[in-house]
Amino acid sequence: MILFYFGIFGFTEVSSKVLGLLEGADCTPLGGGQGVCKLLSKCGTIGDYKNNHPPICSFTGMSFEPNVCCPKKQPHISESGRKVKKICAELNNIASNPHLMVSNITIEGFQSTKQDAVLALSPKNHNGSGIAYMTGGAIYQSSNAFPVKIRSKYPYMTLIGFCDNEKERCDISEAKWKCGGSLITPWYVLCAAHCAVTPYDSAKWARLGNLKINDSTKSTVNKRIERMMFYPQYQSTQLYHDIVLFKLESEVEFNCDVLPVCLQTERDIKQNKANIAGWGRTGSSQHMNNHLLEAEVNIYNDTECNKLMFECVECKKEAIRMPRGYQSDYMFCAGDPENGTDTCQGDSGGPLVTRSAEYPHLDIQIGITSFGKKGCGGKRDAPGVYTRVSNYIPWIEEVAFKDVSE
Repeated sequence: MILFYFGIFGFTEVSSKVLGLLEGADCTPLGGGQGVCKLLSKCGTIGDYKNNHPPICSFTGMSFEPNVCCPKKQPHISESGRKVKKICAELNNIASNPHLMVSNITIEGFQSTKQDAVLALSPKNHNGSGIAYMTGGAIYQSSNAFPVKIRSKYPYMTLIGFCDNEKERCDISEAKWKCGGSLITPWYVLCAAHCAVTPYDSAKWARLGNLKINDSTKSTVNKRIERMMFYPQYQSTQLYHDIVLFKLESEVEFNCDVLPVCLQTERDIKQNKANIAGWGRTGSSQHMNNHLLEAEVNIYNDTECNKLMFECVECKKEAIRMPRGYQSDYMFCAGDPENGTDTCQGDSGGPLVTRSAEYPHLDIQIGITSFGKKGCGGKRDAPGVYTRVSNYIPWIEEVAFKDVSE
């Protein structure tokens, strides 16, 4: 029995990490959150313990069965995601409709929305660093093969345009397109918080309906960013809670080129792969790409992400920006080192999406491109880090979906 448990956890690896806590004591599980010390055999939320190596509180009796730090069950996030799910169901029906109209698409759930003024203060001391690092992507070609008459596979993709901080307003011709985002309602674009303000400029414009940055077609929609809503716990000096909502100056009219994305409401990501898209650089020394690029990446488990991005020697340099280490409730990792696929500067704020059986005709946004460790290129030991969208559904619904009926 001793060999069995020591063999699973690797005694030489974890002996220095035994917490010295008795059964029933509070503890912090792998990736953060709340936990309680329980016998391994009684912990139903431990997951893949053979690979995850959960923290050990203590060993019990002659059996030496470990008391592990067992994550407490979190409130079922879908209870807070009913409004999002309602919109996703309607979007899925629209995308599967063979008689879809090309323009003036109506989403009933948004018809009663009324937008009140919301005061949002920009975070101070933003240093503008941490903009994530897409390489290895392919140019997305619009195709009629995508469901029905939705001409673009990414009708929610948004370009974020920046102007000098000294200007309260600027003309669209002055905008520099440096981040991505995703349309989630007629009024709001979801993005990374570090994309909102830099030491020199700030987000002022949102452009939708475009596959190329420099093209302006009849499908192009330009909207001024009226306000920025940061997650209440976001601090610009740290890498946690990298999420912001951009309130647009006026409502976006939906059509086959401009539609909102469906958001993930459950914490667990069942898929092993996901897609990234953006106009970012194709290398650390390259310029923004005029064409929208797309690529497939692998989703890393929490143990891999923590080891590669938060426990490495060079990671210690960023410790001041990650004082609590890897927090799996807020973030996760994705990448594809074998094919050199990764996000790059200019892809920040853009969506990481996958598909689900529940909404087979839709992309589901599971992450927001946040930051990377070693530039661009999908290095084996440096996946990209993404903000976990599901963690912020209650806040997103409160701000952007508040008038959607359940």
